[in-house]
Amino acid sequence: MNRLSDGEISELDGKKPFAKEHGQDLILLDLPSWFTKERWEDFASRYREDWLGFLFAWIFVLVLIFIAWLIIQF
Repeated sequence: MNRLSDGEISELDGKKPFAKEHGQDLILLDLPSWFTKERWEDFASRYREDWLGFLFAWIFVLVLIFIAWLIIQF
């Protein structure tokens, strides 16, 4: 779960690249290490995909609330 399934295999070690190097690390997968210093280093770029998903979900909810408000007004 720490490596990309769709990444290119490295010629050096024959393994796929780490997800944290591409901003696709999973926040809940790191649950046991939440209170360590290493987890908070480079936090925004490590979990970029999770942050963007969270932001887009809130934007979508706000748009739905706005549409519902418009419907109620008319």
